[in-house]
This record gives sequence, C-alpha cells and structure tokens, in this order.
Amino acid sequence: MHHLRYPWRAFQSRNFRVYFVGQSISVLGNFMAQTGLIWLVYSITNSSTWLGAVYFANQFSTFVLLPVAGVLVDRWNRYYTLVVTQTLLMFVSLLTAVLVLSNSIQVWQLFMLMFCSGCINAFDIPTRQSLIVQFVDDSQDISNVLALNSSIYGIASMIAPSIAGVVIASAGTGICFLIDGFSFLAVLAGLLFMHLPQKYPITKPQPLRQGLQEGIHYVISSHPIRVVLVLIALMSMLVTGTTTLLPVIAKDILHGNAVTLGFLTSAAALGALLATVYVSTQIYVKRLSQLLWLGSILSGCALAIVAISQTLWISLIAMFVGGLGFLLQQIAGNALVQIVVHEEKRGRVSSLYIMTYTGTGIIGSLLMGVLSTHIGISQTIFTAGLLCFLVAVWFFFQLSRFNTYKNN
Repeated sequence: MHHLRYPWRAFQSRNFRVYFVGQSISVLGNFMAQTGLIWLVYSITNSSTWLGAVYFANQFSTFVLLPVAGVLVDRWNRYYTLVVTQTLLMFVSLLTAVLVLSNSIQVWQLFMLMFCSGCINAFDIPTRQSLIVQFVDDSQDISNVLALNSSIYGIASMIAPSIAGVVIASAGTGICFLIDGFSFLAVLAGLLFMHLPQKYPITKPQPLRQGLQEGIHYVISSHPIRVVLVLIALMSMLVTGTTTLLPVIAKDILHGNAVTLGFLTSAAALGALLATVYVSTQIYVKRLSQLLWLGSILSGCALAIVAISQTLWISLIAMFVGGLGFLLQQIAGNALVQIVVHEEKRGRVSSLYIMTYTGTGIIGSLLMGVLSTHIGISQTIFTAGLLCFLVAVWFFFQLSRFNTYKNN
C-alpha cells in the first residue's frame, strides 16, 4: 500500500488525468480573465469603488445561492450539472469578450455579467467538489485528488497574471476574455471523454427548506465535519482578513512598493504550493486532522513574525510559512470532510464548507480593516496571530476524537 503515498498517484486514474489537463487549461484562462477584469473596470471607471462593486456582485451572488445550490446538487445528476454550468460560464466569458472587442462594453454590463457568473458558480463549485471524488476508484485517493486540484489554482495564480499582462499590452483586454471563453472547451471535452460509474444517490424530491435543514443538522451532528468547519471559519476570518492589509505592510512597514507586494504574495504562493504537494501524500483522517492543527500553529507564527518584522527577507520567510500553514488547513480540512461525508449529503456539505470559507473571509477582511484603523497594522496582525494560537489550542483537544475514526 506504499504506492498510495505517492503525490501523483491520482494520475493512475484515466478520468482524473483527463480532468486535470482540461481543468488546468480552463483555470489558466479564468485567472487571465480575472486580471483582465480588474484592468478593464479600472480603465473604464478609474474608480476603486467600482472595482469593489463588481467583485462584490460576483462573490455575494455566489454566497447567497450556495445553500440552495447544495440541496439541488444532491438531487441532480452531477455530471450533467457540471456540463451545464461550464457551458453557461463559457457563454458569459464569450459575451464579455464580444462586448469588449466591439468597444461597446459599459461598467453596468460588467456588473451584471459578473453577477450572472457568480450565480452560476454557486452551482458549479459544489458540483465539482462533489463530483471530483468520483474521478478515482479508491477513496484513499481523495486527499490526493483535492491537493492536485488545488495545485492547479496555485500554479495558475502565479503565472496567469503575467501572461494576461502581456496579452493586454499587445492585443487588448478582450482577448483575455476570449481565451477564457474558449478554455472552457478543454473541460467540456474532458467531461465528454470520461467514463464515470453511476454513483448518483440523488435524494428524493423534497422542499428546499427541508433539504437545507437536513444538511445543516447533518453537519452539526457529525463531530469531524462540525469541528473542521468551525476551525476553517475561524482561521479564514483571521488569516484571509489580514491578507487585505498586505499592501499597507509592503508600503508603510517594509517601505517598499508594488514589487515588494508581489514578492510577499509570491512567497505565500510558494508555501501554498508546497502544502498541496505534502497533503497529496496523506490518506488517513488521523494525519489530516494533525495537519489542520499544524497549519493553525504555522499560520499563527507567520502572522506574529510579519507583525514585528521590518526586514523584507524575514517577512518573505514568514509569508512562505503562512502560505504553507493556511493551505495545509484548507486542503486537509476539505479532504477530511470529503472522506467522512455521506455521499447523498456531499453537495450540501460542500456548499456549507465553501460558504464557511468565503463568508468568514469577507467578514475578517472588514474586521481587520476596522481594527487596524484603531490599534494599528502591526498590532492587528499580531492579535490575529495570537488568536490563531488559541484556535490551535482548542483544536488540539479535539484531535483524540479523530484518532478513533475507522479510516485511521
């Protein structure tokens, strides 16, 4: 069974190989479009307020619809649902490209397009989270699949903005959206060539409210899932909230510029990439729960060091450790939940997991911003690091419950 620990073992599955190639192409296009969107909105409006408004329209529509989407995903055939959502997202990107290339785009149109994209993503994200575990035959490969899937986003986030910058400078913003639109064909082609087992325990039709209540009750009654969601909520609020302060750290504390901010972000991305590789080698609930605890400790250390550091190289090391710790939690937590959840509840639990992560991150950004204006940037970040340690202490006393799980 030693081969199960290889970080590339999920590639033994033909379905996952096909998915990985298609998703890699699509995510690269998605990140290029995100870069193009930021540039386009600011070019049209010269307003940071509109930047925030367009981002809010996208994220808030996803957040609001996720509970409903989770219930419906558990009812529907997830394969066909993913085909539909990917097709609709492709249509949104291509429509945006046409409007931009024809020089007829207006900011209100971008607002509505991003709102529609957010609504579609509310169904697309939990569907992919629920379906991806069927891309491999062995349940012990779930953590490997999720880690390798996360690596796609980590690598794309590092290289796509640079590619998008070159494309925007040479051919215009519209080409980024055009590339994104056509990149969805890679995923759709991959889905077409997959051979998935018919594991669709679609729940019987029931009122949406009843389905949602059933999902919430299931999460509350399941100790592993409940504890993981609480941990993810707290850590997302503390860590994601402080990342909004990075520009201030780069400029006012480290006395740098945009290049300094780029270095800090890249250091965190490298740590996150290392986390995806390491978690991909883990298969047991016991070990995954330990990584959740370790990630909390590393995140707390990183934030404390960033708060007191006034030297770039020390801050870079801290950001690397922080990226490593935070992604250890996110991927290990997601893998643990996907391992223990009952198949017929997977869509609802996935949607609640995503809501927990994104919702508390938004709240944390607001809280950290307000707190920093009252007690200062360094003090705010140090306080967040200290709270991470307290969360780690709380979770430490939960570890013994994970040790008895049968997957160990």
